Amino acid sequence: MPKGIAVALAVFAIAIAFSRRAPQDEHGNPLKALGIAAIGLVYVAVVPLVGYLVSITAIAGGAALYYGAPRKWGVLAFALGTAAVLWALFAWVLRIPMP
Repeated sequence: MPKGIAVALAVFAIAIAFSRRAPQDEHGNPLKALGIAAIGLVYVAVVPLVGYLVSITAIAGGAALYYGAPRKWGVLAFALGTAAVLWALFAWVLRIPMP
């Protein structure tokens, strides 16, 4: 399941990056979507090695920092909270075993 989501996100990010009507960030660079695709690909590569909780925490924090969140404790709290909520959703509610 996580690999399928990552592949879908990568495809959408690449499509947005090369779209003529791509949303532009504050610097006018529509290729920023490729950075998120790269973060997703790194996630897919490391999740089997370090496990779901560590890798989803890293991707949530990395994405927040990539989009300009200040390097403060709030990013860590956001990343840990995101990981906990997603793990609970998949493991407990949907009964999908996490790696």
